[in-house]
Amino acid sequence: MHFVLSKLQPLSRPQPVCLAAPDDTIIIPELLMLIFDCLVPEDLASAALVCRAWSMASKKLWSTHEVPLSALLAKTGFLATKEADAPDEMRHYSISPGSLEPIVWMTLIHQYSHIITRLRIDSVIEESALDILRQVLDLYGDSLFPRLYSVTFDMSAIADVQWETIGVVASMLKTLLNSSLMDVKFEGHEDDTRVMDICHSLPDLCPQITDLTLGTPQNIDASYFRFRCHGFSNLKRLMICDWKWEGWEGLGAPSGLEEIIITDSGVSDTEDFVLKPVTILPSLRSLTISLATLCRAALLEAEMPALRSLTIAELMETTGEVIEAISKRSPSLEHLDIRFARARVTLRMTEALSALHGLRTLRLGGWASSVILIDSDITPLARSLIHLENLSVIFDAAGSGRSPAPRIPKLTGSSFVAILHHCNALKELELQLDLSTFSLEEARSAAPVTPSETLTRLTLSRFTILPSEGLSRLAQDLAICCPKVPQLKIRETPDGIMSSERGMELVDEFYTYRQLSRPLSS
Repeated sequence: MHFVLSKLQPLSRPQPVCLAAPDDTIIIPELLMLIFDCLVPEDLASAALVCRAWSMASKKLWSTHEVPLSALLAKTGFLATKEADAPDEMRHYSISPGSLEPIVWMTLIHQYSHIITRLRIDSVIEESALDILRQVLDLYGDSLFPRLYSVTFDMSAIADVQWETIGVVASMLKTLLNSSLMDVKFEGHEDDTRVMDICHSLPDLCPQITDLTLGTPQNIDASYFRFRCHGFSNLKRLMICDWKWEGWEGLGAPSGLEEIIITDSGVSDTEDFVLKPVTILPSLRSLTISLATLCRAALLEAEMPALRSLTIAELMETTGEVIEAISKRSPSLEHLDIRFARARVTLRMTEALSALHGLRTLRLGGWASSVILIDSDITPLARSLIHLENLSVIFDAAGSGRSPAPRIPKLTGSSFVAILHHCNALKELELQLDLSTFSLEEARSAAPVTPSETLTRLTLSRFTILPSEGLSRLAQDLAICCPKVPQLKIRETPDGIMSSERGMELVDEFYTYRQLSRPLSS
């Protein structure tokens, strides 16, 4: 082995070998494969270049293995391939230059930059490599990553090291200015103005990007977003954490944003706010937003005529007021997902939801101990939302620090029958029901029972209340109401454990009845 390594040593320097593609098959002697298994990543990086040279000159010396070069390089940690079965243009590559010698890092950039489409910088760049990186950036310019589409900087990795790295990141962005870069993400950075300097320069460095993810420090000047967001003339998707309420108006017209995700706004539910002039988001199609005060303030004042999908997390009080504003200003809404916190469904909210005649998906959830929902809330909804295709009314058990016993929403079999009767386009239904007294015969005597010809998926909550006996009859009644549902499902608990034994027994009885009632094939 010492002899072989001594022969390899002169070749372990970076060689001017042109690699056509990351998946070029190379021929590696079996003995060398055994040796490479014992090498540390830094040596393996050099050995990968040796393999190509060996393959071209010595294909018939020993018994060989055909190994994809990208698979060998993945072992080093500096070029990790994800989604290996995807087309070349969709491949992801992670470059972690901190653990590599500068000469190896420069060689890899030289050899592989033309195939990288998604780049992630996720480790510290050693000081010794900074000069090399600057030389590479100056040498190649905007041709360094000609196919690059997405770049992610994990700033947490450089939080406690020299800040010259930030300058390299800025230089890299300037280098990519004329490339096809469309997606930029900054993750994990701290409250530091030097990091924000890069963010402030983004509209000038990369005006063509369409997707921006930014973890915004709490001390950011909110006025930055009031005018800087407009610098991204092509920006379509924006995701921001630690958002300040004052920055909301910076997202307005003439913004072409189509999707906004705002989390952890840092605005408490008791904080006072002053409503600003109406924010107009003419192109927005999808909005995900959390925390009560920001939700209420933003949604009450925003004009979003093209909005199709809205997700609200931790909505607290004034639920009806918010939904009423949405129904008036976003009449084309098709998907609505609300998770309640310390709120209750009110008549005002029910009437507001009923005004959304184009709604296709409605999901209501939250803490079971904080939401009161009864049959009289569901029936008018079902009567109005006749185009609904997906309905979910599922509430979670109380978590740590909350009431240990969840309050089960008082929905009974009558709500189930009303939904099936009015929602003729329903395809998926997920409910939390009290079925302890449900009887199809009694339901028929009170209201029309219409078996659904469109419903193909029925899921019951793990908190569904079942009768003490007669599960077989209940399963039969459910199957008659849902003739197109092949199998009843019960929602799993967060730890993956199914509901009680009686719940599983109901599932089995439903399946048995469906099998027995299946028509014989000719």
